[in-house]
Amino acid sequence: GIKFIPHYGGPASTEITQEIEWLISKTEVNAIDIKEAEKKGLVAEVDFKEEYIEWALSLVDIDVIKRAKLKILANPLHGSARGYLDEVLRRAGCEVKCIHCDRDPSFGGLMPDPTLPETLSDMASLMQDFDLGVATDGDGDRAAAYSKNFISPNTLFPILLKHMLDKGIKGGVVRTVATTHMVDEIAMKNGLKLHEVPVGFKNIAPYLLMGEAVIGGEESGGFGYKWHIPEKDGVLTCLYIVEALASSGKKRIEEIMREIEREYKLLYSIRSHISISRPDRFKMALMSLEPKSIDGYHVRSTCRIDGAKFITDKGWLLIRPSGTEPVVRVYAEAENLDIAKKMLEWGLRKAEELSRTC
Repeated sequence: GIKFIPHYGGPASTEITQEIEWLISKTEVNAIDIKEAEKKGLVAEVDFKEEYIEWALSLVDIDVIKRAKLKILANPLHGSARGYLDEVLRRAGCEVKCIHCDRDPSFGGLMPDPTLPETLSDMASLMQDFDLGVATDGDGDRAAAYSKNFISPNTLFPILLKHMLDKGIKGGVVRTVATTHMVDEIAMKNGLKLHEVPVGFKNIAPYLLMGEAVIGGEESGGFGYKWHIPEKDGVLTCLYIVEALASSGKKRIEEIMREIEREYKLLYSIRSHISISRPDRFKMALMSLEPKSIDGYHVRSTCRIDGAKFITDKGWLLIRPSGTEPVVRVYAEAENLDIAKKMLEWGLRKAEELSRTC
């Protein structure tokens, strides 16, 4: 298929895609061979690699990064960030080793998703020689990290937000309904407006584009910034993670997390899913779910902008049918891991019960 990127460099809005669909229905398609189109000058291949790297480097303090003399393990997972992720880090002054930097359409037989710990498992045995590991997904727009252990996007978001505050950057924050509330804690204590939106970066992009938020993120590893294009960028995010560690003066990124835990609050996020056969019917059934408590924890409020999210005294639970797969995703976050697990198990049971009624 074709992915249309509007002039502002972010996801096409629903209004734009609907207009395109309308135009397609009213227009006769004139097909042309790609070679002929190239000869006629209708198609041009343009490489903006150098411009991109220079732009990304202009957004960080290279002197700070160089002074830290960090050793970075870069892992683009055979994807489109190879030659970008490693190059931008080298030019920022890091010593870089790149793994999975060769072109492989099968991604080495792995899911090209850095938010899955098993995808980055081969980084574990190498980390004793590095200060930090960073990874991007197949198309380079999502990021995760590795230190002594896997570092999830829900851990990276508070680190990135704190780093922006340390850089003197203040403004609104936007996150999806499935993303950690740790950013809420940081935003509240620093007087920042917090926006919650449905899952999907297309719902985050307008806040960045209109300047209502300086940073936006989702638990799947996509992060964007007001001063950049209103789109997620895994390479730039990895560069900011490296800058955060370099400017902190700390040896490991876990030390930054412990600092955040002392100053704000540490929350534990977990998720799982079940398969369903009728997503449309499940959505209707989910509307009837109105629990007074979840595993004994009082439900204070409910959010239904995307699925059903129940806020309790100790955390929150989200039950949400996927928009792209025949599965229901269940997310839980709480003040300790045991509570999060209990809430997740409750959510999975309820999702199973509802699926049997569909």
